[in-house]
Amino acid sequence: MAASSVLSQKPIRALLVGMGSALLGIVLLLTGALDGPERTLWDWRVRLLAAPTEATDDVVLVLVDQGSLERMSEENRLDWPWPRQFYGLMIAFFAEAGAASVTIDIILEDEGRGVFDNQELQRFAASYGRTVYGVQMSDQEFSSPEPWPDYVQRAPLEVTGLG
Repeated sequence: MAASSVLSQKPIRALLVGMGSALLGIVLLLTGALDGPERTLWDWRVRLLAAPTEATDDVVLVLVDQGSLERMSEENRLDWPWPRQFYGLMIAFFAEAGAASVTIDIILEDEGRGVFDNQELQRFAASYGRTVYGVQMSDQEFSSPEPWPDYVQRAPLEVTGLG
């Protein structure tokens, strides 16, 4: 059977076209060649298909800026970095006010004011129950001056959706 007669069979041609298309798709995906067009198409889909909604007052942002830091220092003698217990009191206040959830977006890179301070924040967050912790993770080794503290329990993390 000649090569031209094999290629003239529909199932063989369909298989070759499918394999070639899959290979081309994999190459485009791995090289990132489709990222730009996908972002553009996503914007179009959202603009055309997303149902517009009314603005809501259900979301409240509490922003801390330089003025807030200076005011806390002058009026309350509370200098930066604020004790972890202060964030715990904020969580308790928002919970009492009826907040459905509270998210605090802050970098806690210092040791705080000791074990008690960290435990107070943990206690407030646990009693509130609707707490989200943001974690920055990397596959790079860190040269940390100190190991993970024994008194801070490591959360069981499951990382999914990377790619």
